[in-house]
Amino acid sequence: MKKLNGMKSFSSLENKKLESENLEGVSGGRAQERFSEVTSNFLNADGARDYDMYVGGRFVGRGWDTSNCEISHY
Repeated sequence: MKKLNGMKSFSSLENKKLESENLEGVSGGRAQERFSEVTSNFLNADGARDYDMYVGGRFVGRGWDTSNCEISHY
């Protein structure tokens, strides 16, 4: 097996760029961010309640709470 020489490690500047630019592209990167939820009082036909998720005041997604649903196929 050939020994690999001359491989350079990432600089701290490159690491900062990776963290800030590509965090959303990494699977699960957004799950580690702290977000706030706003739950509505609207129920859909299956009885699921919708909630909106915000990170830093910016809307990032909508989910459905199926905990009180008879049908839970979401």
